[in-house]
Amino acid sequence: MIKTVSLTISLLVFLAGTSEPAIYSCTVDGKTIYSDSPCSTSSEEMSVFEFADKPISQTRADETPDVVQEKRDFITLKFNYEVLDSQISIKEKEIANMVESITAMEQTYNQKVGRLNRELKRYDRSRYYGKYKEQKILEEIESLQMELRSHNLIARKKIKAIRAELPLLKQNRHDLEKRIQELNRDNK
Repeated sequence: MIKTVSLTISLLVFLAGTSEPAIYSCTVDGKTIYSDSPCSTSSEEMSVFEFADKPISQTRADETPDVVQEKRDFITLKFNYEVLDSQISIKEKEIANMVESITAMEQTYNQKVGRLNRELKRYDRSRYYGKYKEQKILEEIESLQMELRSHNLIARKKIKAIRAELPLLKQNRHDLEKRIQELNRDNK
C-alpha cells in the first residue's frame, strides 16, 4: 500500500502543472486519501497536485503526445483506484460503527430495564401509589423497548444499504486494478 501511494505521488508530482483541476492528497489517521476537494481540518498532512495539459514543448523530447496521455490515464486510474479504496474503507467502518452502536444501545437498554425492574420491586403494589408507580415504570420500559427497536431498525437498514453498495464498489476497484496491471505490463 505504501509503495502504491509513493508511486502515485511520484507520478502525480511528475505530471504536475499549474492549472485546474486539482487533486488533494490527505493523511488521516495514518492513511492517505485522495480527493477532488480540500481536506478536512482533521487531516494530518495535505498536498495539492494540479494538472494542466502541457504543450508538447514542455514534455521530454522522447515523449510523444500518446505517451504523455498514457501517463495521465495511468495517474487517473491510480487516483480512481485510491478513491474507491478509500470509499470501501469508509463504508466498512460505517458498518462496524453501526454494529457497535446497536450493541451499545442494547447494553444501555438492558441496564435501564434492570434498574427499572429493581425499582419496581421496591413498591407495595397493593397501595395506590405502588400501582401508580408500577404503571409509570412499565410505561418507561415499553418506551425504552420502542426506542431500541426503532434504533436497531434504522441501523440495520443502513447496514443493509451499505452492504448492497460494497460489492459494486469492490468490483469497480477490482476492474481498475486489472486495468492498472495491464498498463504496467504494456509499459514494461
